[in-house]
Amino acid sequence: MNLPRLLVALTAAFALHVGTAAATPIYSDDPEVEGLRQMVCAAKGGVDITNQGTLTLGGDVSSAVVCAGAAEPAAAGTAVTPTADVQPLALCGQFSSVCASLYPPSGTYTITSSNPTFTTSCSADVNVRSRPGGGTSTGTSTLNCRAYTPGGSAVGCNVNWSGPSSFPVGVRANVSVSFTCLVAGPGSRGTVADFSYQDATYGAVRADGQQTSSLTIVLQ
Repeated sequence: MNLPRLLVALTAAFALHVGTAAATPIYSDDPEVEGLRQMVCAAKGGVDITNQGTLTLGGDVSSAVVCAGAAEPAAAGTAVTPTADVQPLALCGQFSSVCASLYPPSGTYTITSSNPTFTTSCSADVNVRSRPGGGTSTGTSTLNCRAYTPGGSAVGCNVNWSGPSSFPVGVRANVSVSFTCLVAGPGSRGTVADFSYQDATYGAVRADGQQTSSLTIVLQ
């Protein structure tokens, strides 16, 4: 089963076991939902970490899964290389301990009048460049992804995950959330991704920032 179909199946399982989305979901331990989340993350080359933190969903979100991506070596003393239109986090300078690039929801999505939902994702590439003693930085990450309505509200299509994270020094790692939202109709939507990380032991090993983008909804 490919990734889009897995996400559709995950949405269906959420609806079956919960009926509606909820803040701090009670359905996270359901075996069917958990199995589908694991398959979604595996299809992206990562592992499911949804249950390791606190997941909060907006009222228009029908399913969500949080994945930790496969780590890759990062060039010593450098930030993660961003795409052409995405800049590193604020305060990611020459002496920053942690650098990252944010990727808010973007692209063009097609909906129908009978199924006015779309599935999107956002992510953060994280590189802990230095830490006293080296090794692995362990702390707390928070990733918030949201899409605005034409009226400027992001209450409905909003996902927030906060939980424990471990980042080996000098290794690029990825945290992502995929989610399905109900939309009122076609048009352009502003999107935002916020990310923060704080090492549990060393206060200077931290990062936080925000990136904006947009997506387009097309009615078929």
